[in-house]
Amino acid sequence: MDKYETFYELTQNEHYNIDYSIVYRLANSDIAIIAIHGGKIEPFTTNIADLLANNKYDFYSFLGHKKNNNRNLHITSTNFNEPICMNILSKVNSTISIHGCNGEKPFYIIGGLEKKSISSIEKELIMNGFNSKNSTNLSGYSTYNICNRNRRKMGVQLELSKELRVLMSKNEQLLNKFISIISKNIRGE
Repeated sequence: MDKYETFYELTQNEHYNIDYSIVYRLANSDIAIIAIHGGKIEPFTTNIADLLANNKYDFYSFLGHKKNNNRNLHITSTNFNEPICMNILSKVNSTISIHGCNGEKPFYIIGGLEKKSISSIEKELIMNGFNSKNSTNLSGYSTYNICNRNRRKMGVQLELSKELRVLMSKNEQLLNKFISIISKNIRGE
């Protein structure tokens, strides 16, 4: 259960540039790469999203900076409504949303409503030795999910286990392989 249901509620209790910050970069793209639980909320998600955006796609991240209890800054994907992020998404056709999930084994969960991208990303990740896991709770199927709140109302949500994020943070070759697979399968149609 999240402590805050909306971004406004969070702003009434947390301090900008102390407890949290927002970074974004516009590339005049039809695609946005986002990490709404970045920084210390779901570690290494901002790094992955930033590398994936690579100055080619719009980039956004909400980062937690608290000394502890960064989980308190988590706003679920169906409720996340930070205005800068919502403005960016209102102008793009496709969204890739990078998240972290618990897991002592390296795996990912892919979801969202952009079926073509999901299918091609999933196929390539499996072919390259990445382990997939299914989850009904982290499916990204809701039209209210942040990944689906762009102009076409469909996007991709990638949940990366804690162990997979730790491995990628220590293994540049693995990280680059992951980034390359996602990059060549992004669709902004």
